[in-house]
Amino acid sequence: MGSMAQPVDFKPMTAAEARALRDRLHREGRRVVFTNGCFDLLHAGHVRYLEQARRLGDALIVGLNSDASVRELKGPGRPLNSEFDRAEVLSGLRAVDGVVVFDSLRATELIRELKPHLYAKGGDYTPESLERSERDALAEAGSVIRILPLLPGRSTTGLIQKVNPSLRVALWGPDNHDLVRFLLDLPRQGLSQIQLVLVIAADLSSANQQILDQKGVVTLSGAGSQGGLGEPIWGAGLQALSEHRVDLLVVAPGASSFLAEFGAELKLPALCLHHGSMPGSDPAESLSEAISQGELSAVCTLHEWGGGQQDGKVWLQAEVPIRLGDDLQSLQARLAQQGQVLLHKALAHWRREGAAARA
Repeated sequence: MGSMAQPVDFKPMTAAEARALRDRLHREGRRVVFTNGCFDLLHAGHVRYLEQARRLGDALIVGLNSDASVRELKGPGRPLNSEFDRAEVLSGLRAVDGVVVFDSLRATELIRELKPHLYAKGGDYTPESLERSERDALAEAGSVIRILPLLPGRSTTGLIQKVNPSLRVALWGPDNHDLVRFLLDLPRQGLSQIQLVLVIAADLSSANQQILDQKGVVTLSGAGSQGGLGEPIWGAGLQALSEHRVDLLVVAPGASSFLAEFGAELKLPALCLHHGSMPGSDPAESLSEAISQGELSAVCTLHEWGGGQQDGKVWLQAEVPIRLGDDLQSLQARLAQQGQVLLHKALAHWRREGAAARA
């Protein structure tokens, strides 16, 4: 658990004490409800959710992620409040009968030990979409799973952003699972104040759509020229960039050449990732040619959109070796990894300084 000293006048409930409470109530024919989470900055959404959970049974026990597990889940800037402070605040709520702090990322072992009669989860989930180890532990315990709605517009992340506004980022380009996950995962990479708010893409995969929906990211997709990146979606995209107050546009590989045709109206800064010889050229064609001609390396470039095909400043660039036996797919995978490294550096500098510069 966390290193902060425990207050003398408050002790969270131990797992053994929680199990004793559960067993006593079970003998009396009553039921224990269990839920878990970080509960870093308590807000009205938390309070209403916990009250709903408590009404499902006769007592509510909350599993609380320790400081170490919150850092791993949310990134190095979290939690804002220590585990003992968070546990004490939760324990003061009329809906909560006990709080147990646990160290692991998942509450699986605590569920197995407690064997709650009911398990409450808030948000856009179904019992089938819960984390598998927790779902299996609940099935073993015979726990009934109840999914409860969350109060819209209330979140710890939202509160933090009001105090320290985030850099609002949009992604534009062909559907790109790895790049979407990379941008969503920035808080765990030390960039907690960068928020992906909008994705404009050709037809999104169902997996990407589900992930983005769960994270509350607005999506805009549709068919058109250039693999779905046609003029109609661009017009709608420009409007969406304005409506969602986007500060910076990240352009995925394969889409920078489209900006040369339609990007004159773009009024905000853009970071363009490109794999191949020059921004504006077709990346797959350029890389296939490099492999067939026996070239030793391919270039990954991060450049600024400057209103023309190749007039944006190159911020960062790196060479990726072409290995013996490489095909287009394997080379693109390594270039994508390198691109994420470059993008992380640029976003960190942009967030820190307000504008990026060549490293």
